[in-house]
Order: sequence, then structure tokens, then C-alpha cells
Amino acid sequence: KEERAKVGIQIAAELIKGMKNICRGIHIMPLGWERYVPELLDVSGLV
Repeated sequence: KEERAKVGIQIAAELIKGMKNICRGIHIMPLGWERYVPELLDVSGLV
């Protein structure tokens, strides 16, 4: 499961980075994966 989370975080971070200049915000719905949100925010450069 940790490997799936790592890959999911990388994919989500790439999408966030790609849309950063064309969107005014994002809505993250982790659906049971809440513990990975801080890492996602860090990897995507949002914090």
C-alpha cells in the first residue's frame, strides 16, 4: 500500500503543478488517505 500511495502522490503532484497557472485553486478529496495530504502538499509545492 505504501508504494501505491507514493505513486499516487507523485501523479497528483504532477497534476497540481501542471494546473497551477490555469486554476485558481484545487480541491483535494483524499477519501481515506488523509494522512498523505501533508506530503502531497509538500511535493506539489503548495506549502
